[in-house]
Amino acid sequence: FRRIFEAARPDAIVTSVFGQRLPQHLLAAVDYRAWNVHNVIPGQPLAFSRGPQPIEKALALGVPSVQMVLHQMSEEYDDGPEIGRSEPFPLPRIDRLDAAHMLMIQQGTAPLGAALVQAHLPG
Repeated sequence: FRRIFEAARPDAIVTSVFGQRLPQHLLAAVDYRAWNVHNVIPGQPLAFSRGPQPIEKALALGVPSVQMVLHQMSEEYDDGPEIGRSEPFPLPRIDRLDAAHMLMIQQGTAPLGAALVQAHLPG
């Protein structure tokens, strides 16, 4: 990945559903122009749903919806200042999250994340 990244010489990084923390040298390579789109629980800070299972956490807590948040990335996992939040996306009332429900949630929230990127990031 590092060789491909360095060969591409990107100007910025935008991730969503990436599942990995980017090391300092990759963030520095784009002068920290790096952003992540992440699911959050409305009314809660990004840190509350930090990590790879924010949708599962929201369902376990029984909250009715999630939002997408665009945040600047740091060397920490799902950390950095929030740039913007989407409107809430309603979650299904289910007992168990299966692949079909996860796909439905991801398909519903993806346009919200894309709209945040378009609205808040330069160029």
